[in-house]
Amino acid sequence: ICYSFCTLLTGLECEMLVALTAVALLGASCTSSYNCSLNGDCVSGHCKCDIQWKGTYCEQLNLMPVKNRTGLHGHLVDNKTSTWGGAVMRDDDGLYHMFASEMEYHCGIHRWLTNSVVRHCTATDPLGEFTPREVVLPIFAHEPAIARAPNGDYVLYVTQNDGPPTNPNVTTCHCTDGSSASGNCNWEPGVGQNQSVITYFATAPSLNGPWSDLVSLNSSQTNPKVDQNFVAVIAQNRSLLGWNRWDVYQATDYNVASTYKNMGYAMRPELKFGIGEDPFLWKDKKGYWHLLSHNGARGKLGDTGDCGRHFFSLTGLAGTWDAAPLPNGGCAFPRNPEFENGESHTFYRRERPHLIFAEDGITPIALTTSAIDSPVYGIDASYTLLQGIRQQ
Repeated sequence: ICYSFCTLLTGLECEMLVALTAVALLGASCTSSYNCSLNGDCVSGHCKCDIQWKGTYCEQLNLMPVKNRTGLHGHLVDNKTSTWGGAVMRDDDGLYHMFASEMEYHCGIHRWLTNSVVRHCTATDPLGEFTPREVVLPIFAHEPAIARAPNGDYVLYVTQNDGPPTNPNVTTCHCTDGSSASGNCNWEPGVGQNQSVITYFATAPSLNGPWSDLVSLNSSQTNPKVDQNFVAVIAQNRSLLGWNRWDVYQATDYNVASTYKNMGYAMRPELKFGIGEDPFLWKDKKGYWHLLSHNGARGKLGDTGDCGRHFFSLTGLAGTWDAAPLPNGGCAFPRNPEFENGESHTFYRRERPHLIFAEDGITPIALTTSAIDSPVYGIDASYTLLQGIRQQ
């Protein structure tokens, strides 16, 4: 292989180019860890995945069967409160804290724009059941993501709007059984019909609070009528690398909104698909960047159907993100997980992925996602599913 093309590239860019070119020319599944989605090593032309990953290109999480009644509310459990995924972080005392989107007044997920709050929950066992605590942010607040700052503070990112909906035709719904139909709210209000959906952040010295006043990132948000799904990782020098649905963000100081800048589209130009939505971002023990999302046709199984997606980058910068050479990058997690009783269950939607990390803060031990059974508006009770990741 000719390496002369690398003279105009950085070392990491050259590594990426050589790995992709060699696989194409030699027909091997890998020539370096880059071809293994940065989740394993290339051994004799084939990927040897880190234990938490599997697949030809180490693009799939190595998940354990789901244990029901873990996470936040369980599958087919008689619970009248719907939730839509939860971001989890371990505190310095070993307690795990979840920040979940919860639909107030017993409605379902299709009333997220009118009923969503951010609920704080805790668990001593990261693979167990989380207990609801206080509401951190009232209606309307949605899509929480949590990060740790170098001074020990915690940073909570949310999609938020002050107060309940103001449009008289799109009001907070009151339901009874966890689904919106029980409140005669059989439709989903469109984004922007009743309020803007702006990304905000708050900080706190503890995951128990108290949380600061919310700070708006509206000045860096390209469209205030579309929820951004913002996530971030904060470095030791207070700088930040973040994502929304499409683009990479950087900030020189995580706590100063004016330093947040959109750096452009995240994907390599050659990649002909995006992440879909609901990014979860992290940096691994080797210093590589990873992201989970969900994308694909709802209601359809397989690589082209809606399932979890994994993306990766050597540097995290805009224009460098890649995926396994499979349709939409392959499925990082499926919509039909296996349960401990040996049965599998196909959810209509499984979204909002977040990883739970071990005490070291970098080893993934579990996946949380939202889950819903029915495609019918109004029949939309949902909950937060937890699935362990194999460690051996």
